[in-house]
Parts: sequence; structure tokens; C-alpha cells
Amino acid sequence: MTFHGLVIAHQDSSYDSKRGRIAQETLTCLDADQTVKLTDTVDCVFSAGLIPQASTMVGKTLAFFVDAVRPSNTMRPRFVVKGLAPAKS
Repeated sequence: MTFHGLVIAHQDSSYDSKRGRIAQETLTCLDADQTVKLTDTVDCVFSAGLIPQASTMVGKTLAFFVDAVRPSNTMRPRFVVKGLAPAKS
């Protein structure tokens, strides 16, 4: 699945597990799709290092290649991202 999102925030969402530290990052996005629009923001979660300089992506519209939808403690969906590309206008 491809999700087009306008990045509004970046955060380090790494956590500790039984196997050690899991390095991951999260980009919070608004839905940029013009036909089927989600009403809330979406968290796009990916392994740290997958997207170089992820913090510089804030304010850009990107096409996220979603591998899975992960349950969340909040009402906002969490998409597990396997890659991204600049969104085509």
C-alpha cells in the first residue's frame, strides 16, 4: 500500500526490548490524498537509518510504502514503513 502524507512532526521512537534497544523513528503525517482523505493524523514508523536525515522531512509531502498497519495506544493509525519517495504532484 502507498500512503501520501504531509510530514508535520518527527520523533525518535526507539524503545528497549528483551533483545536490546530497538532503534526506530516516527514521522507524524496529515493525509495528502485528495480522493480518500483520513480525518486524523497518521504515524509512519520505520527503522532508524532507513530514511537518512528524517528530521529534515518535516513540511514535505512524501509517498510512504507501507508494509503493515500496527495497533496503537492512541486513536491514530501507525503504518510500518519499508521505504519512501517524494510524492508526485
